[in-house]
Amino acid sequence: MAITINGNGTITGLSVGGLPDGTVDTDTLATNAVTPAKSTISGGKVKQIVYAEMTNNFGMNSTNETDVGGMTAAISLTDASNDVMVELTFAPYTGGSGAVSYIFRVYRDSTELYRNGTGFYRTADDAKATLSVIRFKDTGISDTNSHTYKMTAARDSGDDGFGINVAASGTYAIRNCITLTEISA
Repeated sequence: MAITINGNGTITGLSVGGLPDGTVDTDTLATNAVTPAKSTISGGKVKQIVYAEMTNNFGMNSTNETDVGGMTAAISLTDASNDVMVELTFAPYTGGSGAVSYIFRVYRDSTELYRNGTGFYRTADDAKATLSVIRFKDTGISDTNSHTYKMTAARDSGDDGFGINVAASGTYAIRNCITLTEISA
């Protein structure tokens, strides 16, 4: 069929896929022209983000596993087949100068998902390992119930205390936080 430009501003004779490749690209699309419902990208789409930031300093000096206050967040998946990218960002420190080691763990509800036996490790005056980001994908949820993620710490050896400080807000604020990102399967 011939392409006809009518006097009323309409074009007849075009069929789906009738334009040559490269005629329409991302630059020619109107802003927000492709909606999530029209997107052909499958998997890997961010569905929601839950973010929680520490508002108080955390300190401990114990071999007992202790919840790190403020490093807790809950999420309910929009689809049971989706996954959660879990990310904790923090600035750890320890007092004193002796050898010390702290274990960091991350839980979903009561299930341990992550453990680092040397999350903070120091021999005498030399820091050997200082973890500041924990990131992993949790593929173990298969429902749309609310699930709570949290970080814990426990002294494994030594006597010195461990802490995560919150700095004043502003340009140089320390943002210790937990972020949960739902990603479509």
